[in-house]
Amino acid sequence: MRPGPGDAGAEQPADKLRALLHIARQLNAERDLSSLLHLIAREAARLLDAELASILLLDAARGELWSKVTLDADETLRFDANQGVAGEALRTGQIIRVDDVAREPRFFAGVDARTGFATRNLLAVPVRNLKGEIIGGFEVLNKRAGAFNEEDVEATRLLVAQASIAL
Repeated sequence: MRPGPGDAGAEQPADKLRALLHIARQLNAERDLSSLLHLIAREAARLLDAELASILLLDAARGELWSKVTLDADETLRFDANQGVAGEALRTGQIIRVDDVAREPRFFAGVDARTGFATRNLLAVPVRNLKGEIIGGFEVLNKRAGAFNEEDVEATRLLVAQASIAL
């Protein structure tokens, strides 16, 4: 039986794969770090139908995560690398999916307080360099419809792998 117009399309995974390949080509062509970070965040949010995505880079010397990719602000956001879901993803090396941050004790609300953004749900993925060392984290925030699912996790994993090569 073929899906009808109202059904979740069978081509959706293929569409995501095409989008990931397109993003990979763009990542490989971009050489400016700031532009690259914005490109990754913008395309990830679009691909996953989310409000925002951020790349958080690890400043190991200061024990902080920092990002310039937050609500397109010029200010650099810095916070303790041990805080929040992103910090937990870095410590464990695991992808963390949170369906409701209000029920998540690891969620660090300080970033929302500083930015004025209201996080509802998120995916946090550690970013590794070619040696396998964790160099930062990637967060996708607020799926527009529902919660993030396993397909979103896999798409994010693939995108982060491409982003880490470009970084």
